[in-house]
Amino acid sequence: MPATFFRVSTLSLIILSAIFSNTVTSSDRFAGDTQSALPPVEQRNIIGTWRASPPSNTCTRSLEGVNSRVYEVLRCADGSGGKNGTQVSQVSANKFMSLHSVSNGDYYLILSDGNLSRRDKDGEIDVEQRTKELWPVTQSKSTKPKNVEDPKTVGLKCYDIGYRYAFASTSSMKGKKVNPAENFSVPERCRNDSNTDKGIEDGAKAAF
Repeated sequence: MPATFFRVSTLSLIILSAIFSNTVTSSDRFAGDTQSALPPVEQRNIIGTWRASPPSNTCTRSLEGVNSRVYEVLRCADGSGGKNGTQVSQVSANKFMSLHSVSNGDYYLILSDGNLSRRDKDGEIDVEQRTKELWPVTQSKSTKPKNVEDPKTVGLKCYDIGYRYAFASTSSMKGKKVNPAENFSVPERCRNDSNTDKGIEDGAKAAF
């Protein structure tokens, strides 16, 4: 994460979702990797969700934590997806690398504005826009899974969440070891909250 922090409305998902077809294109190599069945969404830590390329409301891409592993999960407007995921390696707080496409150097980088940069050894492929919805907006809201709060933040005040979030994020980007217990995203209840903003500001300063 860059040293400059923004309001939580654009920062909350920083550092702190072809896959359903037999055809794999060069523009989405990650989605062509081996899929694993995942537990219910309530048991996952949603790191972030983006509109999958090409830009449309057809599918979303999420990065989701399950125990000590992180998976790329796609969900589409026809109701498919969400149950399986492709494991990726979390290289840093905002960088996630493919486990299978080593020769291509494929990886994802969560940018300072919350959007997702898809890159390989030759540079940036494209940038996917951040979204708060797990499922594409064209799907009925009644079928969207709930974004349950991470157990790591339950019971914490929004200021403390913002402070820990920013401190861990900044420390990680400076090459410092981060306590896994501090690796979480800002929950919905604390987004766009002035107390969270203050915590983020103080936490970022304390990490320097």
